[in-house]
Amino acid sequence: MPWIYGLVLTLGFAAVSQYQLHTLRADLAVARADARTAQQSNSAREEVIHTLQDTAQQQNKAIQRLQSTQEAIRTTYHEREENIRRAYETDILQAWATTPLPMDIVRLRTHGPYIRAADYFQQLPACASLPPSR
Repeated sequence: MPWIYGLVLTLGFAAVSQYQLHTLRADLAVARADARTAQQSNSAREEVIHTLQDTAQQQNKAIQRLQSTQEAIRTTYHEREENIRRAYETDILQAWATTPLPMDIVRLRTHGPYIRAADYFQQLPACASLPPSR
C-alpha cells in the first residue's frame, strides 16, 4: 500500500509540474507578445525621433539661409544709404533742395484735405466762382 501513496504522490507531483509547465509556457507566450509590442513601439518612436531630427535640420538650414538673406539686405541697405548721403552732399542736389516750390504746390500743402465739395469751394478765390445754373 505504501507504494500506492508513492504513486499518488508522484502522479500529483507530475500533475502540478505539468500545470506549472503549462502556466510557464502561457507566460512565455505573453512575454514574447509584449516584447514584440515593445519592439514595434520602440521602432515607431525611433522613426518619430528620426523625423523630428530631419525637420530640425531642415529648419536650421532655413534659418541659416534667412540670416544670410538678412545680412545681404542689411548690406545693400547700408550701401544705398551711403549712396544717398553722398548724393545729398553734392552741390547740384543741394541747389535743387533749396529751390522754392511752385505756388500751386505751396497752396496744396497749406490747407487740409477736401472731404466735401463745400471744403473745396471755400478754397476757391471769389473771381473763380461758377455762373448760376439756368
